[in-house]
Amino acid sequence: MIKEYTICKYDPQSRNEHGTYIKDEWTSVSDIGKLFDDGICTAKNYLDVENNLVAFCLGLVKKYDVHALWSFDFKFFSYADISLPFAFEINQLIKHFSDGDEIKGNNIELIIRAMLRSNSGGTLFSRNKHLVIEMGWDYYMHLECSEFDRVDKVTLKQLNLFWKEEGRDTKGVWR
Repeated sequence: MIKEYTICKYDPQSRNEHGTYIKDEWTSVSDIGKLFDDGICTAKNYLDVENNLVAFCLGLVKKYDVHALWSFDFKFFSYADISLPFAFEINQLIKHFSDGDEIKGNNIELIIRAMLRSNSGGTLFSRNKHLVIEMGWDYYMHLECSEFDRVDKVTLKQLNLFWKEEGRDTKGVWR
């Protein structure tokens, strides 16, 4: 059965009774160097979370035996900040990338990073298995895939990421 999920870095313990996140926390790569409730957002803080989200996405790609993703409604916003890892590779890729392109191999990771860094936006989807990946604003990731199994949920917890199931028949509780 196909389910929709939202994945984020925001701890549910910092949400009020209405589900609103109440802590002042970084929400994008452009926040590196700025002061928040937990201190200054460093490149390391940012990259730790980015790496965890990328690792989870690549784990799903492997789990579903997806060899290629395609882009839909792909938009280029800006080139990657050259002070961060993978920036050169991201910039080379997105310079020649367009809507509808097939993404394979290491380019899957680079496009996911570009989307997380707000260098590009759109939706990635597989044609042979049902897997859809979309990055939202404020560092939320939206997924469509088979129902998460216990391993997926444990992996998210180990990566310090949180999730909720979306849809009419769910309560949308963050876990």
